[in-house]
Amino acid sequence: LGDVGTHAFHLARFVTGLDPQSLLSRMNSYSAHHELDDYGHAIIQFAQGATGLVTWSQVSHGRLNDLEIEVDGTNGSLSWRQEDPNRLIMRSLGAATQILERNPNAPYTTGDAADACRLPAGHPEAFFEAFANVYRDAIDALRSIDGSTQPDRRLLYPSVNDGVDGVRFMHLCLKSQDQDSSWCQW
Repeated sequence: LGDVGTHAFHLARFVTGLDPQSLLSRMNSYSAHHELDDYGHAIIQFAQGATGLVTWSQVSHGRLNDLEIEVDGTNGSLSWRQEDPNRLIMRSLGAATQILERNPNAPYTTGDAADACRLPAGHPEAFFEAFANVYRDAIDALRSIDGSTQPDRRLLYPSVNDGVDGVRFMHLCLKSQDQDSSWCQW
């Protein structure tokens, strides 16, 4: 939960912008050498009416580091996997499935996405570059505090509040599990 589940939770919050309202969690430990949970789910009810499911696992065979997200909307859906980070799958109601590749010069690339690209299209970019972007934006935020520099882009980095939300997510998952997987208010 603390190692894998919080990453998925933060990704869902970042991508959707939704605010959790309550959650229900079920966790298990299937491996004899794990003292803590190694598999679990949290169903999240968001304040905006949507429902989400976060699944975490340390025991899913054949997966290297498979953080993934799927977002279903009224007219379409998006799907992304960390093990294939340069592709976003977009499915729209009544249209063919599209694969959008990471390309800072593509017409579908937003300004925020182009600012995060460090390599030209066609070159694999992801894990190390993501950390570089987080550090760059955090440093730029610190530099802007005294007013000497103002960033020319939107800064995207995890805040202290994001950390608090991650701890709250873990706390409520454990509380739900301890209460026979009952719903807990955010």
